[in-house]
Amino acid sequence: MTTRAQVTVAAQGTQGPPGLRWMGVYDPTAAYTVRDLVRDDDNNILYIVVTDVPANSNFLLTNETYFDVFAIQVVRSPGMQWRGTYDANQDYAPKDLVRDSATNNVYYLNVSVARNSNPDFTNSATADLVLQGVEVSDADIQSLNTLAPYTASLQSVAGIVADVSTVSGISANVTTVAGSDASVTAVATNLGQGAASEIVLVGDNITDVVTVAAQINNNASALNTALTNATNAASSATAAATSATNAGTSETNAAASETAADNAYNDAKKLAVNAHNSQYTLTDTSTGYSALHYATEASNSLSAVNDKFLGSYTTANLPSSNVTTGAIAYDSTVSRLKIWDGSQWLLGLEGDQGPSGPGITAVNYDSATDTLSITYDAPGTSIAEDPRIGTEDINFGPYAIKYSNSFTLVADLPSATSYPGMFAVANGVPHFSHGGSWYAITYNNTPVLSN
Repeated sequence: MTTRAQVTVAAQGTQGPPGLRWMGVYDPTAAYTVRDLVRDDDNNILYIVVTDVPANSNFLLTNETYFDVFAIQVVRSPGMQWRGTYDANQDYAPKDLVRDSATNNVYYLNVSVARNSNPDFTNSATADLVLQGVEVSDADIQSLNTLAPYTASLQSVAGIVADVSTVSGISANVTTVAGSDASVTAVATNLGQGAASEIVLVGDNITDVVTVAAQINNNASALNTALTNATNAASSATAAATSATNAGTSETNAAASETAADNAYNDAKKLAVNAHNSQYTLTDTSTGYSALHYATEASNSLSAVNDKFLGSYTTANLPSSNVTTGAIAYDSTVSRLKIWDGSQWLLGLEGDQGPSGPGITAVNYDSATDTLSITYDAPGTSIAEDPRIGTEDINFGPYAIKYSNSFTLVADLPSATSYPGMFAVANGVPHFSHGGSWYAITYNNTPVLSN
């Protein structure tokens, strides 16, 4: 008997939604679709796209209509971290330094602070006040961070500051003792030689040898007291010499730290307020321009843009004084851009069919992104006629005019009075208008050119 396995094939289920797609560092000029993942390279935060993003949108990742926080990647080095002005949209960790914009105080955080938690900086359990009511820039704090490699040396000096002060006051005596260390040691050694010592030999010349011997054997005698004092003096001299060496090393380290601090302070000033258009040279020989320089350049650039694009006006309200030649304004009355040539407003950019077709409907300038946006009517708008033709003269220059001007019957021709000099074909015969009447043109019916 043969046994066969039975296989049941079920109907295929409904396909699920597409998965996540990793797109790397966010590019404000690229297009993204829902479920794309991008990374904010500045803050190391991952965002997920929740609404399709068109190319060249220049949207900020904080625009919650299009992006939502997916994950926060925190990479921190040990020790205090300067985080700048407190931002409710950021997370903070213990040892972070932040500035409270309301009071301009700088605080040292004792605990983690989650975004949107509204921390009370005046609560010592949350933070400690470091600087009160002063202007401290990010560049100042970052410059102070250059002192970090010298922290251990500065703390060592701080711990023995009293000893250093004491040794400094008697440095000459300490140097003298240290220079006589060999002599002090020789005395102590001689005193420890017992019967062979020079002191014993001197004792042989003393009449009362027994008294001398008793003095030597008596631990409380003046002689043994002198020996003990000499030994202690030698030990003290050695300890003093060691302390003097340590003090010299600490003094050298303190001087180096002071020099480094001065350099860091001077570098910080150059980074922050070095004169506009003047390059600085830092202690490490690197050069560049200060924050003041770039702030001035940004202000000048914004002023130049504001001088060129004036915004939206009606035709009647377009300015005619204090206008820079080449300035652009949007004439909302006729839906066109206009350009100032120094004495009058000239027509500028418009749509394919003028203001009643797919022309300009709005012009907006975003100073935050330095972007000029021009909005047109929807393409494909149908119109009976272009209002520009018939209301002004048109010079076609060297360009040809191609058009169809044919009517079924002569009666269909328009008014010869309204359109003098018009040429048209009616009922297969060419006509022209003149003096309020239409005239037929006799011609040879043999074609001379064909295409």
